[in-house]
Amino acid sequence: VNAVVPALMAGNAVILKHSHQTPLCAERMAEAAGAAGLPVGLLQAVHMSQATTGEAIRRLPIDHVAFTGSVSGGAAIEGAASGSFIGVGLELGGKDPAYVRADADLAHAVENLVDGAFFNSGQSCCGIERIYVHGRLYDEFVERAAALTSAYVLGDPTDPDTTLGPMVRASAAEFVRGQVAEALRQGARALIEESSFERSRPGTPYLAPQVLVNVDHSMRVMKEETFGPAVGIMKVASDEEAVALMNDSDYGLTAAIWRGGGDRPRRQARDRHRVHEPLRLPRPGLGLDRGQEQRPRRHPLSARLRAPDPGEVVSLEGAGKRMSGPRRSEHSPPPRGEGPLGRRPSGVGGAGPGPLSTIETPCRLHRRRPRSMPLPPTPLGLRPSRPSPPGGGKMRAVPQSDSSIRP
Repeated sequence: VNAVVPALMAGNAVILKHSHQTPLCAERMAEAAGAAGLPVGLLQAVHMSQATTGEAIRRLPIDHVAFTGSVSGGAAIEGAASGSFIGVGLELGGKDPAYVRADADLAHAVENLVDGAFFNSGQSCCGIERIYVHGRLYDEFVERAAALTSAYVLGDPTDPDTTLGPMVRASAAEFVRGQVAEALRQGARALIEESSFERSRPGTPYLAPQVLVNVDHSMRVMKEETFGPAVGIMKVASDEEAVALMNDSDYGLTAAIWRGGGDRPRRQARDRHRVHEPLRLPRPGLGLDRGQEQRPRRHPLSARLRAPDPGEVVSLEGAGKRMSGPRRSEHSPPPRGEGPLGRRPSGVGGAGPGPLSTIETPCRLHRRRPRSMPLPPTPLGLRPSRPSPPGGGKMRAVPQSDSSIRP
């Protein structure tokens, strides 16, 4: 949704290729687009293998690729797009940290961080995967977080009493089990008894939630992506130590600082570009300060995070500007007077001398393949969304006085 909707709003046609594990999601989105009145073919859901997807990127007249998935998958997409001069946005691995400062609203932080860790059974790109808590709040935070986690009900997601569903497949659950088991061998301590979750069994996609303490950064569970219902909690002595640990991973994506009042967390977020601050929810504690029972949410929503501007980070979490602050969308064509490398230099576009100082370049021409590059028969009946620009897609110099010039 974060890629499809902006692309459509910017005037693009979209080909949506979903994971082979969730094919119905793409089909339902295409059906919804048709029901909303979008022109036929503006949003197409297709089913392709990884090899066919790479061929489509290499050989179809595509202007931009937005990919969400694994680091290896992102590398394959980048390889397929190399040499074609098209835009590529990659949302890849994440090891999203959170820091609870000494002045944080404890009830508010516990409820939302536990929810953020186990939302969708931990299978969320922006889910919380590691938590750092100031020493003054650490013991109470851990006690409350363990109690709330133990209250989850693991079961059939169609059952109204279920608050934690299965993972996407059994092998994904086994990966998380292995990461947790490795941390325990290295000295971590598990706070949740798996036996208290009857449905949690090896060889199935059902996996009990787990909270780990006595963890450190020698353990994969604190530095590499888990993407499942397990989270490590680590005590820190200062804001500076927390920020250093939050940035001590090649997988960033999002981050959060939970605090009371004051401007210091905002300054930390501004000064360290990979630490983002959560939007405060409208009612602190979500009713917990009124004596209501603390329990897992059935349909939880993780706290939304916003990235400071500039919002582009490049490492193993990928590259791009999705969900960043106000800026021109990467899906949009360059404004008039701009080319592939930014604004025209002085002396171009009528500002300088000479009869050949203007270049005619149709909007987004720099992202198109010239017609001289033959296109093979397109797979799956797909066709280019628009004809090639005049002149076979090649730029040509024209006199400045030529009235046919179009940006």
